[in-house]
Amino acid sequence: MAFKVGELVKLSDFGKLIHGDKLCGVGIVLSEPYDLLTPLGSEETTYYEAYDLLVGDEVIKGIPTDFLNRMTDNEKMEEMAKRDKAD
Repeated sequence: MAFKVGELVKLSDFGKLIHGDKLCGVGIVLSEPYDLLTPLGSEETTYYEAYDLLVGDEVIKGIPTDFLNRMTDNEKMEEMAKRDKAD
């Protein structure tokens, strides 16, 4: 799932845990996706796509796309899962 600059995302319980404020339930995507490398000490070099996110008054930089997907509630995916179970 791709995110767009300015997109408002609803944080999942996991996202609230990562941010550390259970009362802050939304974030704003601040950047287009950009490429990052794994840390220099790792055995393999891996590129991954990351975003910057504003949550409350904190900017969280370099969030990998897969991690951001876990941090946010994707209501469309939940609706699809419900439909699949009903079939």
